[in-house]
Amino acid sequence: MSFRSRARTFVGKNSVVLIIGLFAGLALLTFSFVRASVAQAQSDKPVTFIDETDNTSGIQYAVGYAEGQINGGESIDTTSVEGIQKYVDFNQRNAQKLLATNQNKFYVLVVFNRPLSQSEFEQFVKTYALKPSAYSLRAVAPDGTRSTIYGGPADNNLIPADLLNLVAQDIQQRDGSKITGWIEVSTIVKRKDLVDLINDPAVYTVDVTESILRNSITSAKLSAAGADEGTVQAYTNDQMQIQISRVPVYWFLEDYGLVSSK
Repeated sequence: MSFRSRARTFVGKNSVVLIIGLFAGLALLTFSFVRASVAQAQSDKPVTFIDETDNTSGIQYAVGYAEGQINGGESIDTTSVEGIQKYVDFNQRNAQKLLATNQNKFYVLVVFNRPLSQSEFEQFVKTYALKPSAYSLRAVAPDGTRSTIYGGPADNNLIPADLLNLVAQDIQQRDGSKITGWIEVSTIVKRKDLVDLINDPAVYTVDVTESILRNSITSAKLSAAGADEGTVQAYTNDQMQIQISRVPVYWFLEDYGLVSSK
């Protein structure tokens, strides 16, 4: 994976913010994105075979299959600090449940409490022996306008320098924005490192939804949803990613003053 982005125009509380990135490492793309549920964010309308609601938090999560891809979605209440806290509590509670199993690794989204510099992010990944699949960076313009850049490792290179520099130049030319650091990372973490990861002072919360979804998916459910034998086998052998659609949690944490933009 290179810097590849679902480039979005996101309507924030005080401004319209262009969320940009590189798609397939080749070009900058933009398209309109309306803040909506994660189910509405799916354009291919997959066959949903898991659809659950957590009674305590009200958090909804679902899994669907379409065209050889497994797509997951998570919907949380971002309208209040209380809703955010329920999201945090939900993940803490389910992290403990995961640790009570015999699983050796977990799929998580780490949400930081401030943007990490490149050296800090690289050290964080090294400290916990993470295997990132994607990450998000914050950029801020002189007038305070925020942008989010989506990217990921390429060719065993955690941070493709040429692509990152290209994005940095582009946003600088657009509105004077500068990258302030890494704000989220989707990654695999080993069982022995999960507790320390959760308790790291740079971490706001660790979203374990993907692990929950993966534990709910079975070969029978995939087949019933229309997956062919090759797809089922690839998933069984842990050779498939699940594309998770989420609201940009860090954005709301900033809005409520729970994390920093700089």
